[in-house]
Amino acid sequence: ECLGFYDKVVVDGRALCIDVEKNGSKLRIINVYGHTELKERTALFQILQPFLCNRRPIIMGGDFNCTPETSGIQGAASTVKKDSSTCALDNLIKDGNLKDVFRFLNPSDPGYTWSNNKSSSRIDFLFASEGLIPLKGVLIWSRVKHVEENEKCTRYIF
Repeated sequence: ECLGFYDKVVVDGRALCIDVEKNGSKLRIINVYGHTELKERTALFQILQPFLCNRRPIIMGGDFNCTPETSGIQGAASTVKKDSSTCALDNLIKDGNLKDVFRFLNPSDPGYTWSNNKSSSRIDFLFASEGLIPLKGVLIWSRVKHVEENEKCTRYIF
């Protein structure tokens, strides 16, 4: 078994790109921690764009700090105005031909990963190239409550 990899810090503390090769199979993994500020979050998603332009299957996951789908918001108006970061994330998903793994495996579960007293939303995602889905049996999606911040954290285990 030959395992090779290349990693690149895209934005320090915000995005990491890892190219993995094992037995001739290649995969790109991108981990994202979206900024809480709109301008910085939008810029991050735009910086990530070139990393989706490759021939490797892609897995991109993390805390995006925005919701690309209006159906993932509880307590909000039925028509949610998308901001610049949401549009930039939508472009990443579309241009990378990525699919929402959780939504594929759980079509009716909202999968909220963040909430306050007024609303709940899903800001943590795992996207994968269409050829990698279904990942059922390989992927475990779990949500746990973070004790200190009362925030639901998401873990992806392969």
